[in-house]
Amino acid sequence: MKFKKFRIDNFLLLFIFFAVLAFLSFSASLNGLFTVLRFPTHILCYIIKSCNLKPYFEILINCFIYSLIFERVIALRKGAATQKLIKYLFDHRYLISFFIVLAIMCGGIYLYTQKHWGFKDVAQVCTGFFIVITLFFTALNYEFSTSKMKQDYKSAKELLTYNTATEWHKSPLTEYQKTSISYEKKFIATNAVRTSKDFDLYISDPSNLDFRESLKGLLNSFETLAIGVHKELIDNDFMKEFYSLIFEIYYIDYYFFIESERIKKSNSKIWIQFTNLAEEWHPELNNNLQKGAVKSTIIT
Repeated sequence: MKFKKFRIDNFLLLFIFFAVLAFLSFSASLNGLFTVLRFPTHILCYIIKSCNLKPYFEILINCFIYSLIFERVIALRKGAATQKLIKYLFDHRYLISFFIVLAIMCGGIYLYTQKHWGFKDVAQVCTGFFIVITLFFTALNYEFSTSKMKQDYKSAKELLTYNTATEWHKSPLTEYQKTSISYEKKFIATNAVRTSKDFDLYISDPSNLDFRESLKGLLNSFETLAIGVHKELIDNDFMKEFYSLIFEIYYIDYYFFIESERIKKSNSKIWIQFTNLAEEWHPELNNNLQKGAVKSTIIT
């Protein structure tokens, strides 16, 4: 098992929590809970057959031990084995609770009948254990709910990612692609130089309005997708595998058009997320890009 990095902040928070809990249990005369909190040093004293610790020093040692244990539990809770254990405990919580309660009651009966403890002392110790078990299962329920919420979010993200990717093969994006390719062929047939000026004249022709609108529709779709990746609403790795080549092609073919639109409208943010994501996926793309391509890479 790989150990996670020790978190001093978690340790200090837990230490403060257990110290406050010990102080409150002592102040409110909750002797049962106080006895449970002193359990580690009781075991230690039993092993070494001697215990001359002062009460407050003993409390500090116990708080230290509990804080260290729970800090490690928190650190390991993200592991697959830990998640399986949490799920198992949660799924069988009623059966486990029954046996724990039964064990506490049997322990109480044993202390009362065999060790001749007073009824009040036995009741306090059993109450202390019941409080600790209640806190444990409350924490377990919270951890399982948090884990389930994260899993639901992951599943929803995966579904949204897949549905977003498959939109490329559906209308209206398929129609935009067909229209763009058709007008690209016409542009190439004119033997015009693929520069910002010539392309702008071609795409601004009223008879080529469908081309302009289709191109804008595709670039808007890419921009929306890139924003989703940037906001971590959809999975970057899946989208990169699916759209990497598509982004590269449209970036190469229409970067000069995008820049022209930005200059024309005095807005450098036009389709900025699309170009940023394309450059992130292909770091060399912008450096190798020349002004205008000889012909469209979409139809070669």
